[in-house]
Amino acid sequence: MKKAVLLILFYSVTQTVFCQGTYIVALEKAYNEFKNDIAKENADVKEAGKKAIKNLNKADKPYKKHGWCNTSYYKALVYERVGEYDEALNELDGCAPGPYRHDEREERNVLKAQVLVIQNKFAPAIEAYQIAQIAYDMQSHKFISMYRYAGELEKLYANMNDYENALKYNYLKDSSYGIKKTLSDFYHKKLAEKNIPVKWEALFNEAQENDKAGNRTTAYEKYTEALKLNDLYADAYYYRGILGLKMGKYAQASKDLNKCFSQLNYQFPRLNFLAYIALEAEGNFNESYYSFYDRYPASDRTNLLREFGITGSPKFVSKAERDREIARQQKAWDEKKSTNTAPPPVVTQPKTETVCSCERCNGSGKISVSTFKTWEITNGTDSYGNVKKIKQSGYVYEDQTCTRCLGSGKCK
Repeated sequence: MKKAVLLILFYSVTQTVFCQGTYIVALEKAYNEFKNDIAKENADVKEAGKKAIKNLNKADKPYKKHGWCNTSYYKALVYERVGEYDEALNELDGCAPGPYRHDEREERNVLKAQVLVIQNKFAPAIEAYQIAQIAYDMQSHKFISMYRYAGELEKLYANMNDYENALKYNYLKDSSYGIKKTLSDFYHKKLAEKNIPVKWEALFNEAQENDKAGNRTTAYEKYTEALKLNDLYADAYYYRGILGLKMGKYAQASKDLNKCFSQLNYQFPRLNFLAYIALEAEGNFNESYYSFYDRYPASDRTNLLREFGITGSPKFVSKAERDREIARQQKAWDEKKSTNTAPPPVVTQPKTETVCSCERCNGSGKISVSTFKTWEITNGTDSYGNVKKIKQSGYVYEDQTCTRCLGSGKCK
């Protein structure tokens, strides 16, 4: 019985997969024929479009019961090429991909935005690009998230004379620093002509002044206010992360620095190193971090750690350095233990008080021991939305019962 059920399930799944594959091939064939038709000399684009829509409907007919959205997307492509923009938008809005089809949602909204731009409908085009960006971020195969549509959004806001938002997206796009700087100056000039202050930049400058004056709490608050107004402000995330390290706010610092590093196209080696030490200070210890520590110049590493007041911590050393320190401590303890062969003098003390405490644990009854551990961490989701787990391993310091005093804290 179980075998029969499994065979039925396997058959239905494989049939669905093969069925959808055949369906998409049929649609691509119809669309490629349309492209060939309009590429011909003296081609009648309108007639080629009508023929393509008929062919796409024919390709869709055997699979219509499944409700897939691929046909409407290809029909929208045809309508866009022949200039029937409202029809293209109707096709794109008339079908919604499934909850886990983030790639299709991104693709459809990008096409929708492009059609809306042709019609000079900038505000809805901005909304479509923002939805496409969200869909892009939700695709689990994207190892590093980035603001893929920042350039398109910046141009649209500039076309609407909304230079404040154009400035917001300008530094997130994937282009050279010179281009970004030139446009930044242009947008600042336009805003100055309208007497419009860039509020988040004013707050950022206040934060910088307070930071220089040593008013860390005020500076941190100003950076936070700036980010409330512009949640894409990479500079504010970076400097708030640096300040968070100095103030011991490691959890928030790790979020701020990683926001810059992985999402806001704001990458350079120093930031990479700071993001990692913030994560470890927060408690997310990972042995793989050491490979970066060992590549980063030791002098620079020491200076950075001293700058943030965390130099000397056993956490922030390379694996080799840490292993050597553990071996040195163990050797010193073994030597001390082997030379201490004479019996201790007998001293009678009142029973109500303790005048001797274990020199290894200083009377606490516990010692900190480096132990190799393995654990699981969350690593995004698969294409179906299921959480993926990966194993990590490394040395962690743990409190254990002191083997000298057996947890009593007293001399033995």
